[in-house]
Order: sequence, then structure tokens, then C-alpha cells
Amino acid sequence: PIVARLTRRDRPSEADRVTVIVDSRGDGRSAYEFSVNAAGVQSDAIRFNDTDIDRDWDESWAADVARTPRGWSAELRIPLRILRFRDGAPQEWGLQVRRYVSKRQETDEWSFIPRAGAGEVSRYGRLGGVDAPPPKTDIELRPFVLGRFDRRDAGADSAAESHRFGGSIGLDAKWHAKRDLTLDLAILPDFAQVEADQLILNLTNEEIRLPEKRPFFFEGRDVFATPMPLLYTRRIGRITPEAPELANNETLAEPMKAATLLGATKLSGRLTERLGVGALSALTNENNAVVRTSGGPKRDRIVEPMTLFQAARLKYELGGNAHVGAFGGAVVRSERSAPCPRGRCTHDAYVGAVDGRWRSPDGDWTATTQLTGTTLRDGPTRMLRDGTTIGSGASGIGNSTRIAKEGGIPWVGELTYDMASRKLDFNDLGYMKRANIHSVSAALERRTLEPWLNTLETHSRLEVYGRTNLDGLVLAHGYQLNTQWKFTNFWEFFVEGHFRGRHFDDREVGDGTALERRELLGLEVELKSDPRRAVSVEIATQTQRIFDGFFTNVSAVGMFRFIPQLEISLEPLVVCAKGEPRFAGRTTENLIFGKLEATELSGTARVTYTFTPRLSLQTYAQMFLASGHYSDFGAFPTARAGRGTVVHRDELTAISAPTTNPDFINAAINANIVLRWEYALGSTIFFVYTRAQSPSIDLGPGDRGHIDAAGLGKAPATDSLLLKLTHFFG
Repeated sequence: PIVARLTRRDRPSEADRVTVIVDSRGDGRSAYEFSVNAAGVQSDAIRFNDTDIDRDWDESWAADVARTPRGWSAELRIPLRILRFRDGAPQEWGLQVRRYVSKRQETDEWSFIPRAGAGEVSRYGRLGGVDAPPPKTDIELRPFVLGRFDRRDAGADSAAESHRFGGSIGLDAKWHAKRDLTLDLAILPDFAQVEADQLILNLTNEEIRLPEKRPFFFEGRDVFATPMPLLYTRRIGRITPEAPELANNETLAEPMKAATLLGATKLSGRLTERLGVGALSALTNENNAVVRTSGGPKRDRIVEPMTLFQAARLKYELGGNAHVGAFGGAVVRSERSAPCPRGRCTHDAYVGAVDGRWRSPDGDWTATTQLTGTTLRDGPTRMLRDGTTIGSGASGIGNSTRIAKEGGIPWVGELTYDMASRKLDFNDLGYMKRANIHSVSAALERRTLEPWLNTLETHSRLEVYGRTNLDGLVLAHGYQLNTQWKFTNFWEFFVEGHFRGRHFDDREVGDGTALERRELLGLEVELKSDPRRAVSVEIATQTQRIFDGFFTNVSAVGMFRFIPQLEISLEPLVVCAKGEPRFAGRTTENLIFGKLEATELSGTARVTYTFTPRLSLQTYAQMFLASGHYSDFGAFPTARAGRGTVVHRDELTAISAPTTNPDFINAAINANIVLRWEYALGSTIFFVYTRAQSPSIDLGPGDRGHIDAAGLGKAPATDSLLLKLTHFFG
């Protein structure tokens, strides 16, 4: 039986499909992928570095399907303007065609790639004698017009309900300078139609990396991809900017708004047959927060000044499956005034790097490395969470190296080394968890790819890791053993046992004082049911028995497809942490620690109804509840604190609860409904409704942090209606 399920464009679906992949450069490393399922739903992706893939890449092309007496057929119309290829004729391109049969979970390939083999694009078949003409149109234009209505409930900052109408216009443009060189331009782009970020309770002291959802930044991501993520486009025009530091008598009078992206340009493609280039420049406007002082009027406070983001990368393809690359980036800020005592409030940041990659001729072995350097200019001196002080002139270096065996049976594995000096900092433009680290990890996996017993394939993996800071303090070390089985009924099962030894967290307090963290034993279990069924479920749980605490989380994803055009996804999540000592605040005399009891209850629902492959209605909603309660407080003298100091649990002196309550209660409801209609190829109308609701909960001395859903219904809400029309010329 043919499985034909409707869903919105680019959303994965369990359905029969046909995929055509074109290596139009003929280099065996990069390719463009176009897929259509049996219901006519399209998706696309870009492949690079032979085995990497970016499914967020998006282009305008056409496809149609039809049922026939013998099955079904698909027809794809791929404009040459989408593809990048060199000048001259005739050419030889790479080509792959795949058919996926849902009922048998079977993939049929035109150019056979053994399952045990590594490599992807390098193994495609060859299409010779290609004489492709240049695109008929050098310039593509996508102007848009947008109108919106916002309504905000009365709240602590306003005595009455407020309403506001607004609108904007903008332009996305593309210039095909050559067959393999494209310049993208965006003027006042707007991304209000994208889904809201999922809220997460972060119990670590590391930033959560969020996915990029804005279409402009998808183009050319393959060129900027490096082992160390030096370009994290979520930094540009922050969707959820950080609130400014507030005094005790100050509050935020209005929710923080995303920074306005005034304009951006991006150049991507090839300068020569072997030399690739990527260049990005984006300018964001000054972003302000509206602050109210107790009993006083509202006033603006600068959160981020006008900022110019720039990044460029050159990538030279060597003989065989290898390349070398160079990256340069800068973040330059322009402040209208200097309210800071010592001049500028913000700094400028610069980063440079060189990298290389190699894959063996048989595709089984691969190696990558990158060396990065950064420097800061101007701005005040500040302290990183590990106690390192950086300011104008601070410079650092880092390295990431990986060697892996990715092909062959039964054994594969990898060895990875990462290093970052104390003052390496590329977080202004990229994503960096921390500096001041040496990290080594190794993994060895045994896999079976032929059926045995009741399995189709199995993967069993042993991993070991160790991390220290540059002072030799152990930040983490442990072992984990896991196995994953796929059965003949297409269920999947994963189980892992792990051990993490005693270590120290030099970022817990925020000034470099390292808190001792105890050993733990953990168990992870995941189960996935048969994806072919109308109802499929994925359940995952992780339980850790910490020697002075306990942690567990349980998550699930339920997919319901009772009719071909309707898809419902429900994702509940429960997180509980209890007993482990954490930093709870400081006084003039002491650092205060307490046993943390934290809970998260979250539920996310996505409902997609697809009328036709070009007309869909999607609903997204999340309810988020979280709380934290500290008890059994202990103190450590502030005079002894700082970088190089280690706090052991038995050194803490018992004290009563502090006057400043460290407990917290978080709650929110986010909803997003999007009607998307592609009324012509590349031209789209969006009708969007969003709702955000989050109560402001202040805890006084003696109040206990606890899960509180009652306040959600009473919390002030912000509702928005948006109509956006984008038309494609080209």
C-alpha cells in the first residue's frame, strides 16, 4: 500500500517519497537535495563536506505527483537558478535518486551506497555531457508587506488594556553574479511567522543553544560550517535579548523585544573551481528596555547599541576529499553616548581561524582540525564565570581536533581533543560553552548491519571522557556504555549506563570559586514504536543517583495521524532534581549554598492540518511550569573565595535561610497559529496569531518555590495578529 500523508512543506513525515540529489559542481562534496512524498509535499536540503546535511535550506521549485495503475509517479521541476555550477561545457555532475517505501521501511538507491560504507556525495553516480545554460534571470526579488495588531492586558506596569496597530515593508533580493556565486540582500526583514522558542528549565551554568528559524540565515550555512561554531546567527538581532541588570526598586515595564535587523547581505558560492567563499554583513538597530522605577515614570535603557556583525570564510578544495579554510569575523558596536564611568559600556570583538578536513579515498577515515584566535577591543573589564578577568586587549586561542573511523564493520570509533585558553571568547559572534578547558574523549562502537535474531541492526558503544581547566582542576571525567537495537517490527530500543566521577564546577558561583560535585551513577532508556502506525510514541527517561542527590527526567513524543491531512504531536516533559548543593547567593561575609529541589512540568502540542501541499494550518502551544526551592543552607567565607579556591561540602557552616529568598517560580504559556498559503511559486501569504502569557511572581522571605499553575489564567497576556504577504519576482 502507498502511504501518502499531507503535512506542511519541509516537515518530516512518514510517507512514501522520491528524492533527487544533484551534485551540480561535480566535486563529490556538495549537493542539492529535492524530495517529494506521495501526497505532493516537498522538502529540500543542502549537503556539504560529503556527509553533512542542512535541512533548513529552502528554495522555490515545483513538484507534482499522480497515482497510476502500477503505483505512483513524481515529477520534479528544478530551476537552474537554484543550482550552483561552474562555467564551461560539457560538464559531469554527480547524481543520486532514492525511493523510500514506508510500509517496508525500505530505501532504494540508483547509485548504491553500502550501509557499512562512509561517505555520501563522493559515492554518487555520474551524469555526463551536461551543457547547462546560465539562469535566465540574474536578479530575484521578494518584497513583503506586513500589518499587525497587538493587544496587551493591564498589568503591573499599566493600569489599562493597551492596543497598537503597526506595519512594515521590506525586501529580500538575490543576485546571481555568476553561475556559482550569489549575493543575498535583506532590508528590514521580518520573521514574525516563525515558531516561538521552546522554554526550557536550565539547571546548568551554560547557555542553551537554540535553533535558527529565520529563513534569511539558511543560505550559505554550509560555507560557514566549521568544527568550532564561530558563526551562531542567533546572536544577530537577538530574538530573545537578555534583560538589563535592574536595581532593587526597578522593574521591566514592558516585555523585551527582539532587536531590529536593519539590513543584511550575504555572498556565497565559488570564486574559482576550487575556492569557495562566504561573506556575511548584518546591521542591527539599538535595542532598548522600558524600565520603571518605583513610583516613577517609564524610561528607556539601552540593552544593546547599534551593532555591525561581519563574518567571512574562504574554503579551498584540495585534491581528493579534503579542504583547508580560513575564517574572519568582527562585531563592532556604536554607542550614541557613554554613560559608563570609564567610557564605553560595550566592547568590539574579533575572531580568526584556520581549519582543515580530510577523508580517506575509501571514505572510512576522516580527520578535522581547527585553530582559533580571538581578541577584544574597548569596553569595560568584566569577569567570566570561571573567575578570569577580560577586557580591552584580551586575547586567546583554541583548538578542536577529531579523528574518526566512520565506515566499515564491525568496528567504528573516534578520538576528539578540544582546548580553549583562559581568555578565548568568540561568543559575540559564535557559540562557545566555556573557555579555560582541556577536553579529551574517545568512543569505540561495534555495529551489526545484517539481521540477526529479531534485529535489523545494532550499535553498541563505549565512551570515555575527561575535562580539566588550565589549572589542572578536574571538571568532569566518566564512562558510559550504551547499546541501540532496531527490531524486525521496526521498534527501536536504547539503553545506557554511565558513571561520572567526583569533579569540580568552577563556574557555579560566578567568580571562579569551584564547588565540589559528587559522583553519580545514571541510567538512560529510550523506546520508539513502529513509525508506520497511525499512533507512534517515543519515550525517553534519564535517572541519575548522585551521591548527595537525585535527578530524573521523563519525556515523550506522541504522533497521531488518523487521517492523511492531520498530524498531531504531543510532547510532555517532567524534570525533577533534589538534594545536590548549589550556589544560592552571597552576602558581604559569606557565599551561601543550599540543597536545590527543582521541578519542571512542560507540555508542547503541535497540530498541523494540510489542505493542499501549498496550504497548511499549524498550531503550536507550550505550557511551562518550573520551580526551585533551596534548603539546608551552608556558608563559605567570601574572603576565601575566588579563582583557585575549592569548596568542599564538609567545609560549609550551617546557617539559617538568607533574607533574600533564592527560590523561584516560573510559568508561561506560548501559542502560535500560522496559516501558510503559497499562492504562486515562491510567493506566500502568512496569517499568524500569537499569544504570550507569563505571570510575574515575586517571592518574599519565607515563601517556598513550588509549581503554581493557578496564576497562569490571571496573568496579563499579549495577543498579536499578523498578516504578511511576500511576492516572488524572478
